[in-house]
Amino acid sequence: MTEFSKPRVAALPADAVARVQAMEKKLGTYVIAYEHPVIPASLSPQQLFELNKLEEELGVCLVAFRKE
Repeated sequence: MTEFSKPRVAALPADAVARVQAMEKKLGTYVIAYEHPVIPASLSPQQLFELNKLEEELGVCLVAFRKE
């Protein structure tokens, strides 16, 4: 994966931000806009266990995306 293709949060104009916020309210969720489509990684049970363990150790939520 090149630096350019790494998942990045999109820089949206104010009107687009308002539309995303309206969708969040409608769905009752948070919505993140990425510059390019992202595909979640397909992890084995062992990989998922390791990712979850690291989340607990760091106190964060980690999301694994597939490298293209």
